[in-house]
Amino acid sequence: MHPPSSLPGAEHAPVTQARRARDAYAVGLALVCFAILATHVHLGFERIRVRVVASPLTASEPAITFPLPDLTPLAGAPAAIVARVRAPGDPTRFTLALDGVALATVEAPANADTRIDASATPDGGRGHAITVSGDRAGWQLGHLEIANVHGFSAGALSFVVVPGGHPGNPRVPWWLAAIVGAGLLVLRPWPDRAETPGPKPRRSVQAGALASRAGAVLVLLLFAIVLLADFVSPVRILLAPGTFALLAAVLYVHPITRAVPPAVSWLARTAIAGLSAIWRVTRAGARFIHRRGWLWLVPHAAVVVLVLWGVTRFYEPGNGLTSMIRFGEAFHERAVPALRAIPHRIESPYGYDAQFYAQLALDPLLQDPATAAAIDTPFYRARRIFLPWLANVLALGEPWYVLQAYALINVATWLWLAWLLLRWLPPGSAATTAAWLACMLAHGQMASMARALADGPSVLLIALGVAAVHANRQWLAATILGVSGLTRETNLLAGAVLLPAGTAPALRLGAVAMRALILAAPLVLWIGYLVSLRLPPEAAGTGNFAPPLVAYVDDWMASVDEARRYASEFDAWLAVLTITALTTQAIALLWWRAWRDPWWRVGVGYALLMLVLGPAIWDGQPAAVTRVVLPMTVAFNVLLPRGRWFWPLWILGNANLLHAPREMGLDWFL
Repeated sequence: MHPPSSLPGAEHAPVTQARRARDAYAVGLALVCFAILATHVHLGFERIRVRVVASPLTASEPAITFPLPDLTPLAGAPAAIVARVRAPGDPTRFTLALDGVALATVEAPANADTRIDASATPDGGRGHAITVSGDRAGWQLGHLEIANVHGFSAGALSFVVVPGGHPGNPRVPWWLAAIVGAGLLVLRPWPDRAETPGPKPRRSVQAGALASRAGAVLVLLLFAIVLLADFVSPVRILLAPGTFALLAAVLYVHPITRAVPPAVSWLARTAIAGLSAIWRVTRAGARFIHRRGWLWLVPHAAVVVLVLWGVTRFYEPGNGLTSMIRFGEAFHERAVPALRAIPHRIESPYGYDAQFYAQLALDPLLQDPATAAAIDTPFYRARRIFLPWLANVLALGEPWYVLQAYALINVATWLWLAWLLLRWLPPGSAATTAAWLACMLAHGQMASMARALADGPSVLLIALGVAAVHANRQWLAATILGVSGLTRETNLLAGAVLLPAGTAPALRLGAVAMRALILAAPLVLWIGYLVSLRLPPEAAGTGNFAPPLVAYVDDWMASVDEARRYASEFDAWLAVLTITALTTQAIALLWWRAWRDPWWRVGVGYALLMLVLGPAIWDGQPAAVTRVVLPMTVAFNVLLPRGRWFWPLWILGNANLLHAPREMGLDWFL
């Protein structure tokens, strides 16, 4: 018997080694991409350039000193000082200094332009000066500037070159970079090659594999330059998110191309399923209209069309719907860089509250210190994070689209609420139609939409929670209402719908206690996160509450006095009509005492809240009180009894209804 020519399994050794090499390559590539994404990718970097000398000048003395303007925008991070000089006749030594401290010295050849790059970390304010000096007089200075970048590139390969040590904020959070790196790790970016004997691939396939390898080498070389620049040069390179995505796509071109056919198939199936769903919804809608009588839906459809037409009036080319957010000129200078870098409408000198929530939407986790600095009361505003977070997710973090998404959230939730309220106010009678119109055109509802605030979406979340209670899905209701607490803290008052309608055994009371924990948990956990950020202390909201009835009575007296002095002006009666409507709603809800109805529990909670609201909520024209107690308005109209008392109560409880369309610019009939 002859001995074997090789050990058992030796024929599989090349395949095993190839797989190990492929796994090592995948791990190394994912780590490189994670390192680049976490440390060298910027999110909306704002270039700041202060040009000191724009046209050439000739030095009559060896040294020239240039005073600098206010450097507050460049404070807190290394700044780049760039000069372009020309030596006359003979080689010249040039020195660049800031406030008397030499930063760079270069030898300039004769009759040639020479660029001088230096960096320093100046304090903010005025009083700084740059000195450029040479060996002799007669040299020329063509350009001098101080900026936060040495240079930049636009287009497909977009990046900025900043001084070493520059933080490059805002950056991608490390946890998001880790998720991306983990996702890349499961891919197999190894170029196609034959690990086992088989037919030789076609020349086109070989050429594609060669091109992909060459592209991967170039990208890895570029990534190496980006990472090593921090250690071997005085500059730092920051890539734009789109540039990083493009370069990563070159590295992972093979798994991407392998995923294209399944993705196309999935898109085709999804499109067919979507068209089928649209057909089913359309058919169901047609049956609903036929069953209920289409004439009763005419007022509903007319209101929807009218309000949507009002929304289009806020649109501006280039700025989109940012006029609904109402940015103020007074807060523009301290706005986050991502906001200043994109076009948006500045509505008035001081703007309104939504301008701060929109900036939270650009950085919902408050990772960038500029976010807290841009908001008037960061801890108070950041507690209401749900809508900013939702806008950021819907727009995938793209700043301009984040603003549009934030402005449109109120519109989308208003449409959803319009459909949901048909559950309690179905078409078919004048009473239910009038009650539905009062809910959808309430002053607080229109003011919330026109100013992109959280009050309108809050009512939708409460209505969804009530619908879940009606469906006997208490745990779902607790979850929805818990999330609504991150929209407005007062939404937790709607948690009363989770209480048992009657006497409950101890076992059910334990379940109620667990639902109460679910209700409070999102807001409590989020506040704990905000505390960990150590946001600056503030006294926001001190005027929101007052002893019972104090601010309410003061507003009654002030409103009546104003109406008496300006009786001929329509607007003078707005405050009187508003407080009349809210008083009617509160008294009616307290009189009905319908504990078993979840809507009554919601309405009574807000009626009691109205009594302790402070002057900051009652004052103003229009007052914020109609938005704060908007759930009470909806509960009142849903619970209005159908009988002889319906129309008197409807008229008094919605006395300020004619003022609501003015918020959306639909006051042409007044």
